[in-house]
Amino acid sequence: MIINYQNMTQKLENLNALLLEISHINLMNKNNLDKIKNLWQNVKCLKDEIFLQANNDSVLYDWFLFLNFQESQLESDDIKVLAAQTSLLYNDLIIKLKLIISGLNIIGGQEKI
Repeated sequence: MIINYQNMTQKLENLNALLLEISHINLMNKNNLDKIKNLWQNVKCLKDEIFLQANNDSVLYDWFLFLNFQESQLESDDIKVLAAQTSLLYNDLIIKLKLIISGLNIIGGQEKI
């Protein structure tokens, strides 16, 4: 099965946007805490979806596992800081996928992206 790299990139960009939104929320408001909880549930669902899709491509799967390992090494007591740091990790993967897409387009679109 050929991975749709553009679709994967879009999902990662959506995930990154959720993480950035979490990193900018004021924690002093109880309503915002509920909002963070809901956003975090969306992040978890999207990560699961991305992981399932990455299972079909050995390189993406390895990158995603490494990214999860890096994410587990992050340390902070502040959810906003953790979300921002995690966002940077996912942004790196987004850049790699865009490079793959560019490379496949240069080759002449021999594979469906």
